Amino acid sequence: MILFRSVFQARFGKANELVAAFKAMSDFLPADQIETLQPRILTDISGPFDTVVFETTHESLATLEQFRIAMFARADTSEEESPTTGLIVSGRNEYYTIE
Repeated sequence: MILFRSVFQARFGKANELVAAFKAMSDFLPADQIETLQPRILTDISGPFDTVVFETTHESLATLEQFRIAMFARADTSEEESPTTGLIVSGRNEYYTIE
């Protein structure tokens, strides 16, 4: 199993808006994959302020890549991404093997 995290540094005071945007984007996740993906949105309680993490799990790197391609190909997902642009200072992706 692969744990995938997109870690974002939101603009100061904008973490709540970013969380709301991610929750709206989560509505586009395929219903039949919710149990496998186990999507979660995390926010900081320590470390850099206004950190927001979007996390999913995948059977393999191949299924993760298929998921990303499918999500970014959707017109409705692309439209939902645009509100996040002004909210994010920086971001990174993290991949972990679940042992």
